[in-house]
Amino acid sequence: MNEKKKTGTASIVAVVCGAAGLISPVVPVLRHFGFVLAVLGIVFGAIGMKKAKLGEDSLGLSTAGLVMGIVGCFGAILGIIAMSCLSCIACSLLTGAAG
Repeated sequence: MNEKKKTGTASIVAVVCGAAGLISPVVPVLRHFGFVLAVLGIVFGAIGMKKAKLGEDSLGLSTAGLVMGIVGCFGAILGIIAMSCLSCIACSLLTGAAG
C-alpha cells in the first residue's frame, strides 16, 4: 500500500556535488574544485536519471543534482573568465601599459 520510494546513491551524490559546485565561488576551500564538483553533479545526475527510469533511484533528486551541476558549471566558467580579466587589468595597471 504505502511503498517507500528508493533513494539511490547516485542521486544523493548528484545533489551534494551539484550543490557544492553551485556554492563553490563563495566558499574559499571549494573555490578550486567548483568546476570538477559541478561536472560530477552532472554525471551522477544523468546516472541517477537512468536508474530512476528503471525504478531504482529518485528522479527528483537526480534532476536537482543535474540542474545544480549545470548552473555550477556556468558559474565556474564565468568565475574563471572574470578572474582572468581582473588579472589582466591588474597586470596592465601595474606595468603602466594602460594608457
